Amino acid sequence: MAYILTSDNIKIEYSSRGEGTPIIFIHGFGGEGSSFRVIDKILSKSFNTIEVDLRGHGRSDTSSEISIDVFASDLNELIEKLDIKKPVLAGWSMGGAVVMEYIKQFGQKDISALVLIETSPMVMEEKGWKGTLLRGVYTKEQFIRDIKIMELDWMSFAESFVREMSPKLDENSLKLAIERVSGNRPEVMSSVWESLMSKDYRSILPSIELPTMVINGSDSTFYDPDSGKDIASILGNGEYKIIKDAGHLVVMEKPAELSRLISEFINNKIHIS
Repeated sequence: MAYILTSDNIKIEYSSRGEGTPIIFIHGFGGEGSSFRVIDKILSKSFNTIEVDLRGHGRSDTSSEISIDVFASDLNELIEKLDIKKPVLAGWSMGGAVVMEYIKQFGQKDISALVLIETSPMVMEEKGWKGTLLRGVYTKEQFIRDIKIMELDWMSFAESFVREMSPKLDENSLKLAIERVSGNRPEVMSSVWESLMSKDYRSILPSIELPTMVINGSDSTFYDPDSGKDIASILGNGEYKIIKDAGHLVVMEKPAELSRLISEFINNKIHIS
C-alpha cells in the first residue's frame, strides 16, 4: 500500500488500482480498506478504485484526536494530495457518516456522486426515525453500556459486535473478522464510537444535489431496509436499491451484485469531461 502524510503528520494508507472514474471506498467501524477487496478486483477493471484505511484503523497511524470530523478532513487531504478529480465517494456503514461529514465540511462541487451502503445519517434512537442502529432499538442507555464494555473488555465487545453484524458468516470467516476488529485499540474505538453516536446529518440531506445511490441488505441486522428508502427520498437526487439475501456485510456477502449496481449507477448518472 501507499500512503499520504496529513497536515498533522499522520500516515494514511491507501491503495489505488485501475483507470477511469475514481471511486473512493470508505470502510466501517473497526474495519479497513481491504473490506472492499473483492469489489475492488471487479470494479478496478473499469474504474480507478481507491481503498483507504481510516486514521486509527488498518495500517494507518492513529492520534490523540480521532473522530468522524477528523476522518472527513483526512479524506479531503487524500483527495487534494493525490489530485483526485471528481471522485465518487462510496461509504459503507460508518463510512457513510464520513461521506456525509465530508459534504458538510467541504461541500459537493469537487465530488461526482455518492454511494451510501448500509448506513444512516443518525443512528441513535428517536421516535419515528427508522434509521436507528440495530433496526430501531439502539438507545442512549445501550450506548453508555457499550462504551463501558469497550473500555473494560474490548475483546468481548468486538466479538459481540461482529457476531451481531454478520450472522451469516461461517465460523472460520467469523473468527477472522473478530480477530481483525479486536486488533484495534480500545481507546481509539471508543472515541470513534462516541463521535459516530453524536452525529445527525438529516438536516443536510435535502441540500445534497449529487446523484446518490442508497443501498441496503434485505436481511441486515443493523438497519431497517425501509430506512434506506426514506433516506433516498429526503436526498435531492437519491435512488434506492435493496440487495436480497444480504445483511449488513453486503460488501462481503454480495460483492458481485453490489459491484454491478455501482457500475451501472456510475455509467448511467455520471458524465465527467
